[in-house]
Amino acid sequence: MMDGKFFSVIPIIIRWALGILLFFSGIMKLLDVESFVLALDNLNGIPQISIPFIAALLPPIEIVVALYLFWNVIGGAIGALLLNVCFLIIIGYNYLTGFTGIDCGCFGDLITSKVGLSAIVRQVLLSGLSVYLVYSTYSARKKNSHNP
Repeated sequence: MMDGKFFSVIPIIIRWALGILLFFSGIMKLLDVESFVLALDNLNGIPQISIPFIAALLPPIEIVVALYLFWNVIGGAIGALLLNVCFLIIIGYNYLTGFTGIDCGCFGDLITSKVGLSAIVRQVLLSGLSVYLVYSTYSARKKNSHNP
């Protein structure tokens, strides 16, 4: 029979997995900004005027959110949730409008990630893990604030 200690490790594993993924993703985009800009340009639903801003801001935001996750700051869990939901929306929109098979730029130029059903499933899973992480982080903090 599993005790409570096993289940208390699950949020830590999720937090580190999401943190590593976001950190890696942000670094890969920073290493090849031109490829990331091209990937954003190929996606449907992103206004042209916003592409330079997204390309400049998203990688550092991913890295900061990853660091917050590593440090167990509640903002890291919330940031991961917001990022993953945004990624799900843009990938889902492109999938539904027929823009499939194009690189979404999710992991920079090193790893090609194509818009398609597998990318949607990945983002649903990551969004779900992020929801669980926000809930578990908030619950743990609430529980600790009531225990002297």
